[in-house]
Amino acid sequence: MAELQLVVRRKPRLTIYLRESPSTITYPKDAQIDTRLAFSRAAKKAKGKKGLAPDGLPWAAHYVKEELKGRRSPYRYRRKPKWMLRIEALREAVRLVRAVATVT
Repeated sequence: MAELQLVVRRKPRLTIYLRESPSTITYPKDAQIDTRLAFSRAAKKAKGKKGLAPDGLPWAAHYVKEELKGRRSPYRYRRKPKWMLRIEALREAVRLVRAVATVT
């Protein structure tokens, strides 16, 4: 059974509704997993430090900001353009036709 989320929007007016939870809550994408691991590794560097970093942030936030600045996951998903999907579909169709032609 799908899980539901209660959504509360305050702008432009108060709106409250239920929606289905995104599937990435249960099954995160590879890029999400990679980013979460990088986040936790950076935050763990602050273990045992007290007070604020020179930039005024808590130490964990300071390390996360420094290490994740400009970082992109190597597992980033890029949607293929429609023209490329069409070419791949045509190639697959040609391959299937050739396979049927060789069998008969």
